[in-house]
Amino acid sequence: MNGIIDTSKGGWDKMSASDLAQRLEDNDNLDSDDEDYEDKYVDYNGMRPRDILYANPHTALMDDATDEQKQLINNPYTHDIIVEGEAGSEKYYYLNDEGVKTELTQDENGTFYKDKDKKEVFESHVLMLHNYVNSDIEKADGTDSEVVYDYDSYGTAQTYTSASTVTLEPNTAAEISLWVKTSDLMFDRDGAVPIEELGAYITVTQTVGGNDIDEFTIKAINTEGVTENNGWVQFTIFVQGCDFASSTVNVKLGLGLAGTAATMPKRLRATLSSTTSPARSTPPSRTARIMRL
Repeated sequence: MNGIIDTSKGGWDKMSASDLAQRLEDNDNLDSDDEDYEDKYVDYNGMRPRDILYANPHTALMDDATDEQKQLINNPYTHDIIVEGEAGSEKYYYLNDEGVKTELTQDENGTFYKDKDKKEVFESHVLMLHNYVNSDIEKADGTDSEVVYDYDSYGTAQTYTSASTVTLEPNTAAEISLWVKTSDLMFDRDGAVPIEELGAYITVTQTVGGNDIDEFTIKAINTEGVTENNGWVQFTIFVQGCDFASSTVNVKLGLGLAGTAATMPKRLRATLSSTTSPARSTPPSRTARIMRL
């Protein structure tokens, strides 16, 4: 599943329901002309069975896949939430502006709130890039009357580019801050690319006076083994504007690159979140880069 997802209890329960595949199929079987269509339809934002958050979609989508092979990834949460307790009886906290651990309140839908009156929602959404199996192929005769699943196909590279840009006037600067978490990274490289060169990436692109400038990229991001901040790591990029002309900057988040089957990773997944405010807690490691235009 690619796009904005809700990591609150209610949001994640919806995305990780044991009967989700059946729910998606039921959605497809509904007739939009039926009077009760609106009551029965559940909005999953165009989600398909292959978008389900399996830890290993290659095996999970097999016809004879076992329950173990259909295991889902864990809830990534956000970097500023604290989860305590056993599964099924968890309690959720956050650090307020004074750095005090404060319990979150939930409503009947599992949405998190910072206050007991449930007026201030705790932001629990993240942008997920899920490099799912590229499995839809046409029949040999070129028609699309039947969908065949090719589970040996490679994952599809995913990128998100900011819809808006930041304009820097001459002699000004900007700070871009993102939190990144990767999980269940799997590589099938045939030895062509060292594993340390694979992972998620952040690219900053810019123009000066209408002219394109070389991209700046932090690549091979893999947060496996990080335990602080729920496994999230903060990346901060400082951009120094041009001395004599305005600069335009935007950000691209990516997972996987186009290439041949022998050189590209078979499946990757990352979860990313951007923030424009200071972090509430100190990240386990911080990668800072300075780029001058």
